Amino acid sequence: MIKLIEINDTQFDALVLRAPTPALVMCTSPECIICKTMAERLREVSKDVGSKMLFLSLNINENKKWQDYQVRVIPTLLYFKSGALAARQDNFPDADEIRSQIAQLTSKAAPADAAHEDLCTVIDPEASVGASRRCRKR
Repeated sequence: MIKLIEINDTQFDALVLRAPTPALVMCTSPECIICKTMAERLREVSKDVGSKMLFLSLNINENKKWQDYQVRVIPTLLYFKSGALAARQDNFPDADEIRSQIAQLTSKAAPADAAHEDLCTVIDPEASVGASRRCRKR
């Protein structure tokens, strides 16, 4: 099971647009109860997906990148592949709908290890020189 990694506007390009694997970004707010339910749903789905996809969250209260993608409701799921928005779900999809969308995006994804390394380097730059143990554990 994964933990949704919270990203900010400055990390967006590196973690989403330049990610070697597809990325799912949940646009959320800490006060949103429905968003918390969606986060649990994503954790459930992640058990089946493994590391074929990055699972990220973007707090709309503290960031503005969501405006670039015309997010009007939360939670909204934005799916990115090869640096572009590939799909979106803003209708509170069930777990099977999310799995189906992920399956379409990950059918020919890059190796998961490359995505994990890139994610660790952005979140913890010292991981790239071997100083951090947090990112080396999966």
